[in-house]
Amino acid sequence: WNNGYTTEAFKKYIKYLFNDRNIKIVNASFFDTNIASKKVMEKSGLIFDHIEYESMEYLGEKKNLVYYKIMKKDM
Repeated sequence: WNNGYTTEAFKKYIKYLFNDRNIKIVNASFFDTNIASKKVMEKSGLIFDHIEYESMEYLGEKKNLVYYKIMKKDM
């Protein structure tokens, strides 16, 4: 943990999607309590988009989903 492997892999995956698959926008979401995922998104260049409150149930508990995005034109 905390070695940057996830961020490195995620950046490469985004680059692959934009360059090889011709995707124009990448959206990603995570539970608002997952601070590690937030750091990966921000370090990978994604920006905050919106929050969906109590939009998902996980282990019997309502969770908030945080959405980040990055557009090819912003790379």
